[in-house]
Amino acid sequence: YTGLTTVLFRSVVKPVYGLPHQAEACWRSWLEQDYAGPLEIIFSLQDLDDPALPVLRRLVQGRRARILVNPVRPGFGGKTSNLSHGIDAARHELLVLSDADMLAPPDTLRRIVGAGEQGADLVGCLPCHGDARGLWGGMYAQSWNGVILIVWGGSMVLGRPAGLPGGTVAITRRHLARIGGITAVAAHLAEDIAMGKAARAEGLRLGMGPPVNSPVGPMSWQGLWDKLRRGMLVVLWGNPHGAVRSVLLLCILAAYLPWGLAALGLEQFGVAALMGGLSLVRMLGQGTLGWLAGDRWRPAWS
Repeated sequence: YTGLTTVLFRSVVKPVYGLPHQAEACWRSWLEQDYAGPLEIIFSLQDLDDPALPVLRRLVQGRRARILVNPVRPGFGGKTSNLSHGIDAARHELLVLSDADMLAPPDTLRRIVGAGEQGADLVGCLPCHGDARGLWGGMYAQSWNGVILIVWGGSMVLGRPAGLPGGTVAITRRHLARIGGITAVAAHLAEDIAMGKAARAEGLRLGMGPPVNSPVGPMSWQGLWDKLRRGMLVVLWGNPHGAVRSVLLLCILAAYLPWGLAALGLEQFGVAALMGGLSLVRMLGQGTLGWLAGDRWRPAWS
């Protein structure tokens, strides 16, 4: 076996555009990983006027990190272009591709190896969305956590991985080349899902990595709409439950909050109680999924 467990040299590539919620805390969490082996962190941007640039320049001083600024490559989206430039510049064999808004516990890199020890060729870390602000941010956190619980979590438990969750993916250069490189997913709205599908087509084994946090913060209606469009791709692309059943489950589990509030407003207390019970199921289910990813069991409050 020549998968993740044999690779000690790691390059973390983080595509950056703008300042996500809790940006500095997210970026510092990767710079302060409890990992003693050869490691580099690459922050890849596309604009010298990006407000993230001065923040990153201050954070990377004296650390194992570099900042790249390159224009968007033809045929690529902004994020996949940033990833492409970062991968080209990376020195090491194991690539950890992590979104700018991922906040990682200090032992994340070490625990990715644990998934490799279970025979995974690619590892997708379990993203947990929290710290949501406002109605749209709260709806996004609840719905996206529901997608992860129902679609991806269910597929992992059933032993039929639906793909890779967005946020943080670990893959070796050899396996990335085997699925066509980052170029193969350059124009996809959900490049991580496309990468997971390509990996499954090549017979590669997908594994569930340790939980990482994604602080949501405030969100506009347009931002919520864009995120939900991406989430719907996860539901429709090869999930083990079937698209119709998954949509129905999401309407109940992911949107229990507006359903419950509407029921209370109409004095339908039985329906409101049902929504409360379903929210409890979701909370316990996400806690169990985190436990399966190697975290300690705890209820998922958000």
